[in-house]
Amino acid sequence: MKRLFFLLLIMLLGIGAQAQVSQEVRQIVEKCGARMNSPQGVEMDMKVKAGMKLMSMTMRMKLRTKGEKSLMNVSTKLLGREVKSEKGYDGVQEWKYKSGTGSDTLFVSKQAAKSKNDYEIDFDVCDEYRKAALKEKDGLYVITFSEPVDKDAPKRTVMTIRKDNHDFVEMQAKDGPISMRMTATKIKYGVSDAVFKFDPQKYPGAIVVRK
Repeated sequence: MKRLFFLLLIMLLGIGAQAQVSQEVRQIVEKCGARMNSPQGVEMDMKVKAGMKLMSMTMRMKLRTKGEKSLMNVSTKLLGREVKSEKGYDGVQEWKYKSGTGSDTLFVSKQAAKSKNDYEIDFDVCDEYRKAALKEKDGLYVITFSEPVDKDAPKRTVMTIRKDNHDFVEMQAKDGPISMRMTATKIKYGVSDAVFKFDPQKYPGAIVVRK
């Protein structure tokens, strides 16, 4: 009985030692997540820079969301050529379009829910790290997450949130020489449902692949 008691005590202490992300940090991130998932819809322009010090790429991205509906447009410049892509979900079907890399291609599939975007803002970040340090600077919350739960996660992630309204500002992730920075350049609330309507005529000449 005494041995069982000590084993339970060690387990409880271990659980307590891992729960380092404070309730204050969780509330800030949750409010930001709620703000960025407004039922009226959100349109956000972002600049994304990813790669290593001597080899990186910059992307311009426009992301529109409203409930389960989403539309993401990305423009990337590679070796003097502009590559454009689009990913959308209208509640019934998902489509992916890419141009600038040879033949333009449009993939269309019917599915019950949208798949995750590669550059979605991760509002579950509090559960993915054991530690979080909160600082306030120039009207911003700057939260540095460290000690990831999953060994494959970035060693450090920094999220910046506007203090007065909990708007998303920036997220940076770094793991060794590889880093990524997503910065919001413009946010607008209120998106028409017509934005998410799939129209195959918008992609003339594209090879259409239906799944």
